Amino acid sequence: MKKAVFFLLLPVTYYVAGMYQSLPLMMLFVFELLLALALCFLPRYFRRVCRMQFAKRSDAAVRSERKLFEI
Repeated sequence: MKKAVFFLLLPVTYYVAGMYQSLPLMMLFVFELLLALALCFLPRYFRRVCRMQFAKRSDAAVRSERKLFEI
Protein backbone atom coordinates (compact mmCIF):
# COMPACT_ATOMS: atom_id res chain seq x y z
CA MET A 1 0.00 0.00 0.00
CA LYS A 2 2.79 2.41 0.90
CA LYS A 3 4.64 1.60 -2.32
CA ALA A 4 1.52 2.27 -4.36
CA VAL A 5 1.04 5.68 -2.74
CA PHE A 6 4.71 6.49 -3.27
CA PHE A 7 4.60 5.55 -6.95
CA LEU A 8 1.34 7.46 -7.43
CA LEU A 9 2.97 10.52 -5.89
CA LEU A 10 5.78 10.52 -8.48
CA PRO A 11 3.71 11.69 -11.47
CA VAL A 12 1.91 14.22 -9.28
CA THR A 13 5.22 15.75 -8.25
CA TYR A 14 6.39 15.79 -11.87
CA TYR A 15 3.15 17.42 -13.05
CA VAL A 16 3.20 20.14 -10.39
CA ALA A 17 6.90 20.83 -11.05
CA GLY A 18 6.17 21.18 -14.76
CA MET A 19 3.11 23.36 -14.33
CA TYR A 20 4.82 25.84 -12.03
CA GLN A 21 8.28 25.43 -13.63
CA SER A 22 9.71 24.93 -10.18
CA LEU A 23 13.32 23.76 -10.00
CA PRO A 24 13.07 22.63 -6.33
CA LEU A 25 10.04 20.47 -7.15
CA MET A 26 11.85 19.00 -10.15
CA MET A 27 14.81 18.20 -7.90
CA LEU A 28 12.38 16.56 -5.45
CA PHE A 29 11.05 14.43 -8.31
CA VAL A 30 14.59 13.36 -9.29
CA PHE A 31 15.43 12.44 -5.70
CA GLU A 32 12.17 10.50 -5.44
CA LEU A 33 13.19 8.54 -8.53
CA LEU A 34 16.62 7.82 -7.04
CA LEU A 35 15.00 6.76 -3.79
CA ALA A 36 12.65 4.43 -5.66
CA LEU A 37 15.59 2.82 -7.46
CA ALA A 38 17.48 2.38 -4.20
CA LEU A 39 14.46 0.90 -2.43
CA CYS A 40 13.95 -1.60 -5.27
CA PHE A 41 17.54 -2.79 -5.70
CA LEU A 42 18.99 -2.71 -2.17
CA PRO A 43 16.83 -5.55 -0.75
CA ARG A 44 17.81 -7.79 -3.65
CA TYR A 45 21.48 -6.90 -3.16
CA PHE A 46 21.36 -7.57 0.58
CA ARG A 47 19.56 -10.86 0.03
CA ARG A 48 22.45 -12.07 -2.13
CA VAL A 49 25.34 -10.64 -0.10
CA CYS A 50 24.35 -10.73 3.56
CA ARG A 51 23.96 -13.89 5.57
CA MET A 52 22.28 -13.99 8.95
CA GLN A 53 21.54 -16.93 11.19
CA PHE A 54 21.04 -17.76 14.82
CA ALA A 55 24.11 -18.73 16.81
CA LYS A 56 24.38 -22.46 17.44
CA ARG A 57 25.92 -22.07 20.87
CA SER A 58 26.41 -19.25 23.29
CA ASP A 59 29.94 -18.07 24.05
CA ALA A 60 31.06 -15.95 26.96
CA ALA A 61 34.18 -13.83 27.02
CA VAL A 62 36.54 -13.63 29.95
CA ARG A 63 37.85 -10.16 30.65
CA SER A 64 41.52 -10.84 29.84
CA GLU A 65 40.82 -13.19 26.95
CA ARG A 66 40.14 -12.31 23.30
CA LYS A 67 37.26 -14.03 21.51
CA LEU A 68 36.00 -13.89 17.93
CA PHE A 69 32.25 -13.69 17.40
CA GLU A 70 30.20 -14.10 14.24
CA ILE A 71 27.69 -11.42 13.42
